[in-house]
Amino acid sequence: MPKFHSLLLESGLTTLVYEPSHYGLSLVLGGAEARLDQVTAAYSDMAAAAADRLALWYTMEALKEVNRPDQLDWRLIKSVRKAAWKTGTSYGFRDAWAVGMTPQYTIGVWAGNADGKGVPGLTGATAAGPVMFDILNLLPESDSWFQQPVSDVWAAVCTDSGMLAGPECPKTEMLIPMAGLQTEPCHYHEGGEFVLPPAMEWFYKQYHPEYSGAKKPQGKVMEFIYPQPGSTITLPRQMSGQVEGAVFRVAHHNPHQRIWWHLDGSYIGETTGIHQLRLAPGKGKHTLTVVDDEGNTVSVIFTVL
Repeated sequence: MPKFHSLLLESGLTTLVYEPSHYGLSLVLGGAEARLDQVTAAYSDMAAAAADRLALWYTMEALKEVNRPDQLDWRLIKSVRKAAWKTGTSYGFRDAWAVGMTPQYTIGVWAGNADGKGVPGLTGATAAGPVMFDILNLLPESDSWFQQPVSDVWAAVCTDSGMLAGPECPKTEMLIPMAGLQTEPCHYHEGGEFVLPPAMEWFYKQYHPEYSGAKKPQGKVMEFIYPQPGSTITLPRQMSGQVEGAVFRVAHHNPHQRIWWHLDGSYIGETTGIHQLRLAPGKGKHTLTVVDDEGNTVSVIFTVL
């Protein structure tokens, strides 16, 4: 987080007035105040002056594929203008953002109320996105697009994990940024099977129904999804001021296993299938422990503010 926070400051965002720990991982998703002119300028600088042109090309290709608000497929209609674009919506529907990029232009749009009052249904994709494309269509047209750099950095990449291929991985050859050669190779293949740790598996299976994993993985069979070890959390409150609690989640390789939950040594409940409980621990440090039918145990220590 400190490295990413520093990168945003170097990109000209003067509104990040707190330390990286104040924002946490939400900063990656835009969890900080920003100004339209500075956000647009940062995207423009990235498009024009990114040091790694191959990484830029992959980024622009990904952002070009985002579903357009007009539902038009630029690949089927020659007159449709191509753009790499990104949207954002702030908490409470107070701000709707859209930034679009071509090799010639960077366009930033904000929609909302000047007094900061939220508007139900106000989103970047439905409010700011259409305006951004309308502006793009008014500007002088050009057929040029971000060019894929000529590069000699070819590498064998695991088709399952996207990491550098290990000895047992199914492989494909592809161009990668130079920094990619410094990353660790894939180590998620066991005896020809693609096996992820429980928490990663929990996320991966939601978008890859073909994933089967190993019947009995060699490593740990369950992990906490939330909270992470050493986390400091704040429990949300209702409008009345009553503490609402937080949802604690565990991923288990075998979803049919029963899990028993213990908070600070005291039994608090059990789950089967979907392993989650809403808890409202008091302020201070706590230890949450879960045990499955086979005696596997995992614990996490966290602090409530």
